[in-house]
Amino acid sequence: MDRRLYLFLLITLLVVTVSPHGIAQPTPVARPIIREIAFRGIEHFSPTLSDQLTKAVRTRVGESYLLAMVVADKQALLDLGYFAAVETVTVPVEGGIRLYFLVVENAPVISVEHNPPMAHATADQQQQVDALISTLTGQPFNKKMADAITEELLKQGIFYNAHYKKELVDGGIRLSYTVIENPAIAAIFLTGTGPLTEEQLRNVMVSKPGVLLNQNMVSDDAGAIRKAYANEGYTLAQVVELNMSPKAELTIKIFIPTISEIRIAGNVKTPEATLREQLTFKVGDYYNEKAIKESLAKIGKLPSVGEVKAIPEPEKENGTLSITINIRERN
Repeated sequence: MDRRLYLFLLITLLVVTVSPHGIAQPTPVARPIIREIAFRGIEHFSPTLSDQLTKAVRTRVGESYLLAMVVADKQALLDLGYFAAVETVTVPVEGGIRLYFLVVENAPVISVEHNPPMAHATADQQQQVDALISTLTGQPFNKKMADAITEELLKQGIFYNAHYKKELVDGGIRLSYTVIENPAIAAIFLTGTGPLTEEQLRNVMVSKPGVLLNQNMVSDDAGAIRKAYANEGYTLAQVVELNMSPKAELTIKIFIPTISEIRIAGNVKTPEATLREQLTFKVGDYYNEKAIKESLAKIGKLPSVGEVKAIPEPEKENGTLSITINIRERN
């Protein structure tokens, strides 16, 4: 037999097996079991970073090595934002392999500051800002976290602008956050107050002249104003405008719909005049839920009335309401 043919047949017998059906099949290669997972290259360790690493890596000790899963883990680690590069290495150990994630950290943040000094913020507000930006110190620079802190600063409501500058210095990165405060409120004007006095409304507000404008606080004040009206029965009262002028004057515009028409429907035996005598509101009044309920209760006591309800309908042109009183009389 030809020597080359003999060697070919010998090699073939070594690398294939024969199935019971006589068809040559490749020998299956078992996936190695992961016995340990370790990280190399992490110099700036913190509990926060450790927790994020644990959550990002889905490969688990005791499971078979899956290349697709490991590739996904590498990308998940990069997506955390702390690392410039991530690679993997496997090392044989007893009963399987050890999986190493080799990372290259971004430069560490060695200091974080904010400027210019805040002139109008309270001591508590300044402490909140310092506590927020200090969370970046001592760990690898993470753009996502730095950007998120910018958003958190703006969410506090006392700044109309916030951004940071990154500077490479000896030993790492210095971050400088520039925060521009809102102005102090020079004056507050309330318009369209209607049935409640300015004093009543100012008493429920937190914003005051001389206090740093805080968008969150102003939003809360709008809610407090609506609640003050609702407590008095003016449930449809709304704050329709919040405006800060270049002179730092805050204007709050309030709208409460008035009643343009009162209709009576469904009455046959009960004179309309008798029904209207029970009403505790009239055309031109501000819509008041308490007055409506009181009037319905009085109408409901009439001997001929079985059921009564009021249906408010907005008028399209002038923002007023018409009220239809529907009567169902007793047999």
